[in-house]
Amino acid sequence: MSEIGSCYVNLLGVNRVYRKYQYGGYSKLSNNEIEVLRRYRYPIRLGSYGDPTATPLKVWEPIILASGKYTGYTHNWRRTNSLWKQYLMASVHSISEAQEAQNLGWRTFRIIAPDAPLSDNEILCRHTEDERIDCSSCLLCHGSSSKPNIADKVHGLNWKVSNFLKYLKSTSN
Repeated sequence: MSEIGSCYVNLLGVNRVYRKYQYGGYSKLSNNEIEVLRRYRYPIRLGSYGDPTATPLKVWEPIILASGKYTGYTHNWRRTNSLWKQYLMASVHSISEAQEAQNLGWRTFRIIAPDAPLSDNEILCRHTEDERIDCSSCLLCHGSSSKPNIADKVHGLNWKVSNFLKYLKSTSN
């Protein structure tokens, strides 16, 4: 969907982080920092921008296991190592794509039009229902479990919403 400009990520913060990384502003996590993460169980988001599966699982796993509280999504669910299923949701764009991913053992996260119905095995994102609930307190989007699949109504800047709705229309024909 990035080809049509409907990605929901605000790139300002992402670009700042990337520039700091480019100039050596971030060091590798030390064992002490992993222990702090383990002790306090800080929630983490796998891949705020970009697909977390672009980084080897062996890099992510110590961080994931130390935190124990995480959310994450992948558009790469068809091609990635199936071990990622335990940590990530398959990011999908249609009911048929959701069914395909679910048949492969993935839980799914799907963006929907404001008036679109949910599938029988989906619930609406908790934040959409109650603004006081954020991802770090909800944590439903964390890979394989018996929890339901999640859908969320498209939101954000008007032009991004418009582009997303055009994308949906173009793929429904």
